Amino acid sequence: MRVFKRYVPTGGELVVRLLRRWTGGPVWMSGTRASALFFERVTRGFEAIHLLLFVLFTVPTALALADGRAGRAALAAAMAVYLAFTVHPVMLQRYNRIRIYRVLGLSGRRVATAAPLK
Repeated sequence: MRVFKRYVPTGGELVVRLLRRWTGGPVWMSGTRASALFFERVTRGFEAIHLLLFVLFTVPTALALADGRAGRAALAAAMAVYLAFTVHPVMLQRYNRIRIYRVLGLSGRRVATAAPLK
C-alpha cells in the first residue's frame, strides 16, 4: 500500500506535496481532532465511490464475456485495470483510516459516537 499510496493521482504523497506547495498549508488534515474525524469520513466516502465504480465496471464486462462479445484476454485486461483503479484505492482508504484510528485512539466501531466536532 505504501508504494501505491505514493503515486495515487488524487491523494498520493506526490500530489499532496504539490498541493501543500500551492496552498501553503495542510491539504486534508490540519493536526486537530476535528480534521482527523473529517478525514475519516472523507475516506469512507472515497471508499464507497470506488466500490460502486468497481461494480459498475465489472458487471458489464462480465456480461460481455457471457454473451461472447469479449474474450478471456480482454476480461483479464479489464479486470486488471479495474483492480488497479478501484480496489487498490479502497485498500488505501482503509489503510488511512487505520492510521487515523491509531492517532485518535479509537476503534472503528466507536468513530460514529466519538466526541462531536468543535
